[in-house]
Amino acid sequence: MARLLVVLVPAIAGAEAGVDFSNAVVAVSSAMAHSLKETTTGTYEGDMFMGGSRLHASCSCKEDTQALPAQSLAPMAAAAQCFVEKVKVRQDHRGSGMALAEVSALFGDGALTPAHEVSLVKVQDVPLSCLDDRMQEGVVATPGGDLGEFILAIDSYNDMLPVAGGTAVRAITQEMVDSYLQRYLKSLPSNRKFQACTDDNAVQHIQQQLQIEGLNIADPAANVRDDVFKLLSQPENIGDLHLKLLLRNPDWYHLDPHLTGHAIRAFYRVLWDQSSPLRGKLDLKVLSGDHNPAAFVEVSTSQKCDKAGMAPKLIPRSKGKSLFLSHLDAASMRRAELAAFFANKVGAMLPEKVNADQLQHRLDRHGWQALEVTGSRVAKGLPFYSLAYV
Repeated sequence: MARLLVVLVPAIAGAEAGVDFSNAVVAVSSAMAHSLKETTTGTYEGDMFMGGSRLHASCSCKEDTQALPAQSLAPMAAAAQCFVEKVKVRQDHRGSGMALAEVSALFGDGALTPAHEVSLVKVQDVPLSCLDDRMQEGVVATPGGDLGEFILAIDSYNDMLPVAGGTAVRAITQEMVDSYLQRYLKSLPSNRKFQACTDDNAVQHIQQQLQIEGLNIADPAANVRDDVFKLLSQPENIGDLHLKLLLRNPDWYHLDPHLTGHAIRAFYRVLWDQSSPLRGKLDLKVLSGDHNPAAFVEVSTSQKCDKAGMAPKLIPRSKGKSLFLSHLDAASMRRAELAAFFANKVGAMLPEKVNADQLQHRLDRHGWQALEVTGSRVAKGLPFYSLAYV
């Protein structure tokens, strides 16, 4: 078992504690009554959880130690309460692929063992990755990644805006989407990227269309850039399965038929602009190889972790197995952020007002419907499982 030495130091008035320091403080202040016991005067020791792992902690508290302000401790205390001890696996739909026993062997089923420990991350600090079984790193995933959620948010927000006469929905222009994306990127935490995916097959298709070789899709050469840009919204040139479906069948998702193309072009316009300070906020994943999923897994967490804004990072392709992973709770957290952005920041510039809570509710409903449609197409015939970390 790992050991953790926790030392409380005087708080600086008005200063926010760093992540490592704040977690340590909260671990002592919130868990003291539960697991840390006073062994000698001013010294506490015991077992506790941080980041999903069991740690042995000791704390030597000096007489001049001061407590952090309550407003600083509240979010830290919520994060400290988020830990997972068990994982529950349930098969929701039978199919050809991984059996329940195989999923349980991969992730665990019951009390977590060291072999199945997970890394818990704050959703507000990480990008949402795309729904893709070729990812070989730990991800928090949703259909289309950050770009997919952003597209649904624009459409839901636009649907809620009143239109003169009340008989139609206002048109979504390229200029509007460009502006929305740039303003949203500026609002992101400094340490967080905005992610989208494509793959080498899509890049190869563009090369064939233009009769070129050596295309760097993240930064095309100047002599081909305009030609590549014109092809970006063709489904065959998109390597993300969800975005490809949005382009081909917008009516399945009740989307403005031009919106997905606008959003893809807005993403690449910023990505290719070497002079833009927002370029560094974007993360384009160019995936390799073919899809070979063996199951579709929907991931959820406990209410305490949901309240703390935490989610488990999982790897879609590892140990010879490939899966579609969809983090349900994490996606809903991101939709709350998007709803607040559109209702309060974009909406602040318009006479028409939209309620953020109502927009989030609409976004969740839209997102669940989109997940069901995309899942039924990309994972047809596969078994579906629910993975709950509690």
